[in-house]
Parts: sequence; structure tokens; C-alpha cells
Amino acid sequence: MQYGADPNLQNDWKSTPLSIAMFKGHLACADFLLNQSGVDVNIRDESGRSLLSQTIDNMTDDKAVSQLKYLLDKDGIDVNLADTQGLTPLHLIATKVGNDEEVLKNPS
Repeated sequence: MQYGADPNLQNDWKSTPLSIAMFKGHLACADFLLNQSGVDVNIRDESGRSLLSQTIDNMTDDKAVSQLKYLLDKDGIDVNLADTQGLTPLHLIATKVGNDEEVLKNPS
């Protein structure tokens, strides 16, 4: 970062260093990136999904639920961003609750 790396640069799959850190569960790395000037916590993937929506979409265990809580505590997170299908994070969470209540029943 000190040599000018762009923390919002996306790879071929439109993943950023922050999204990769989140999906790999490296919250210390995510914290570092979120403390960098100009990091976009609402950057979208090729389907228009924000990092918050991607996290909800990939929730399959308690670890993912804790990552969701982690993101929701971050400044600047926009809980109303819709993807290309018009689905917001609330739509996605409602789908998860309807399809797999065990995932959200007792988050740690």
C-alpha cells in the first residue's frame, strides 16, 4: 500500500483484495484494507452484488454469519444496494432464512 497499490483493483472475476480477504476469513487483512484511504466497501462484482450481498449469498455456516456481522459494523456499508436482478441484501437474507433457518437461528 505504501508504494501505491490500488486496494479497489478488481481481478478477472471482479473480486477485490477486500472481498478475497473476507471470503478467506482473513479479518485482520480486511481490517487493514478497510483502514486504507479510498477503499470502497460497496464495490460490486460482475452481477452487481456488493460485498455485503456476496457475503449473505455465501452464508453456509457460523463463520459466514460472523463475517456478516463484521461487515454490518463498518462505516459506509450500504445495505440498500441492489444487484443486477434488483435484489438487495434484505432480499437475500430473507431467502436464506426461508431456505435454511439453521444457518441464522443461533449465530455466534
